[in-house]
Amino acid sequence: MFRDLGQISVVNKVLNINERQGVKIFLFWLLKSIYRVGFVVGWTATMAMFVARYGIKSLPYLFILNGIFTIIGSVLYSAVIHRIKKNLCLVLTVFASMGTLFLAYWFRSSQFMFFAFLITAISVFLSQFRIVLNSLIEDYFNPLESEKVFPILESSETVGGVIAGVTITFFASFIKTSTAFIYFWAGLLVVIVPIIMIASVILGDNEDHSSRGKKKENPDIISKFKTIFKDSKYFSFIKGLSIIVFLQWVLFNLVEFQYTKAVYQTTSHVILEAGSGFEHAFFHDLGILFMIFSATALLIQLIIGSRLVYSLGVFGSMLIHPILTILSLFGLLFSFNFTTALLARNNFTLTGVLYSSSLESSYYAIRDNVRAYLREFLDGIVRPVGAIFGTLFLLILQDFFIGKPLIFYTNIVMFAFALLLFFVIYRQQKLYTEVAALQFDSEYEKEKIDAVDMLAQKGHDGNVEFLMSRLNDLRQSLDIKKKIIFALGELQNIHTVPDLVKCFENKSQEIRETALDALYMFRNRDDFIANVVIEHELISALEKFYKSEKDNYLRLKIIKLISKFSSTEAADFLLKILKTSKGDFKAGVIYSLGNIRDSAICKFIMPYLKSRDIKQKISAAIAVGRFKEFYDESKYIIDTFLHSQKNAEIALGIYAVGELKMKSRKKFCLKYIDSKYSDLRVSAAIALAKMSEDCSLPVLIDILVSGKEKDRNDVKRNLQNVDVRIYKNIDKIMTHIKFNKK
Repeated sequence: MFRDLGQISVVNKVLNINERQGVKIFLFWLLKSIYRVGFVVGWTATMAMFVARYGIKSLPYLFILNGIFTIIGSVLYSAVIHRIKKNLCLVLTVFASMGTLFLAYWFRSSQFMFFAFLITAISVFLSQFRIVLNSLIEDYFNPLESEKVFPILESSETVGGVIAGVTITFFASFIKTSTAFIYFWAGLLVVIVPIIMIASVILGDNEDHSSRGKKKENPDIISKFKTIFKDSKYFSFIKGLSIIVFLQWVLFNLVEFQYTKAVYQTTSHVILEAGSGFEHAFFHDLGILFMIFSATALLIQLIIGSRLVYSLGVFGSMLIHPILTILSLFGLLFSFNFTTALLARNNFTLTGVLYSSSLESSYYAIRDNVRAYLREFLDGIVRPVGAIFGTLFLLILQDFFIGKPLIFYTNIVMFAFALLLFFVIYRQQKLYTEVAALQFDSEYEKEKIDAVDMLAQKGHDGNVEFLMSRLNDLRQSLDIKKKIIFALGELQNIHTVPDLVKCFENKSQEIRETALDALYMFRNRDDFIANVVIEHELISALEKFYKSEKDNYLRLKIIKLISKFSSTEAADFLLKILKTSKGDFKAGVIYSLGNIRDSAICKFIMPYLKSRDIKQKISAAIAVGRFKEFYDESKYIIDTFLHSQKNAEIALGIYAVGELKMKSRKKFCLKYIDSKYSDLRVSAAIALAKMSEDCSLPVLIDILVSGKEKDRNDVKRNLQNVDVRIYKNIDKIMTHIKFNKK
């Protein structure tokens, strides 16, 4: 049963997966990147040849033809895509593309036929290839997996863009655009076929994966649209997404035209002076600039993309795109030249990465059975319609203006659409909140849990109040209430502290424990720690809770939370308990004393460094190790545990390594992570998780799913101390496993 868990544990920073899943992701990444290289090279070559032969004023007609043929392709493919297997459809699409490319070469003496076949290859076949490939990838990954895998696969597009730019730049100076690049393009398509076949053999039929058990989709495109828009509860949200995609592609075509025009003017000026071939020079310039755009976009994607989405929320991060576009357009309004046009295009590409990631995340507000239809609708219909609409504006403006007035009013139109896009995205956040809240009316527990996850994201207005109302709703299950409490901890709104404190009186031990864990998440908030009134009231409530609680494990958690308040009141309370406690409980109190932010507390802890009780001794080492002046002494004691001949002492030493995040001793954790002794294996996995090491994930999941009860309890009790990203991944995986069993 554990065979597929590796694929679920693909993580954000390091690709830590089993061999089978690594092959799956690699094959799809390779397919997408090769496709991207071919598409960029082909489209850039087509655009360069079109402009060279018909002039820059004719470029809007190419954009319109591209949009119209893409819609035609979507309609045609919707009638056949669900009648044949998708991998076969991809192969047939590749051969159809190659056929039209060779026809284009055959009829190269006729410009009309030449461009007709080129546009057919790009817009009808290759555009649909991307849609079918994305649909195939979705069949191999469930929504939980896709959250981790898709960002990796998306990087193939930017990497492919860089390679395409390098290819164009390197070959453009001595290869004829209209002939040799068609061969190069067709050659890339040939490479795709064996990869698809290899993927089909290695990975098997996609119907054996996430598509298994799904209801057969209706191939009628009209029925698809009805399915998308039939639910009135989701209509406004889906309509908003459609408008966002529409405006994005209106803007893209306008920005692309202005940028291409600036490159055209610069290249023309150079050609007049140097006397070389315009088509090759134009093609070369477009290639090197596209390489720069893709490289900077990849940098953003890898470094700050996911962090911005997490920090600002789905639509908060999406707003960066129109905001930076608006700022870039100011430069175009006041001074249209190569530099300002290049900056506008580059910024549009950079923030487009954030826009795409946020758009993908927003799809999860839609039910699974509608999501696939929505993607086809937005990519196959709305996207080209937006491109056509934007191009029509260019043609209308060209009829009324020429020269500088045309440039100025085109920039004004772009600015207006950017403002409109900003307004729609800003408004969409409210709809996103409403859709997430509506899922609480579902009869399915999984949809309610998904709703809590969405409402725990940044950017929602009124989500805290809504979650609190559901927490106090007696109809909600224990699992939902625990999930809500955890979400409130993530949101860290200090106004929820009194409500979380009320959970101390709940009859359920799990609710009481989750409330403590949620309050523990507040520990790093300065306004929380600095609020004297909240601190006093919370410490008083915790002291009362400590006296009434019978479970020693929860009492230790109470002590640990109190220790996060470096006040005299908290220290006095802990020192009183230290004097009266014994055994393992005393070890827990010693550990908690180390949380107090005053090295003077160490004078009460130091005597226990010589304790005969190994748990009290290691707890003292951890406690004093948090202070720089005692770190070396702490490390010496921990090393004696690590080099012990007794498994119990080694396990405690590894535990201390994790608590103090001693990267220099990580090798001990890695040494024992596959140990045959369960106590060493558990300690090593937990310590690595505390150090944000992703290799701990499969081991922890294995223990939680099929380990001994004692080991499962040890992992559960230590999860609150691990890296929050690791904890959230584990929580999602366990939720996925739980509902799959049902």
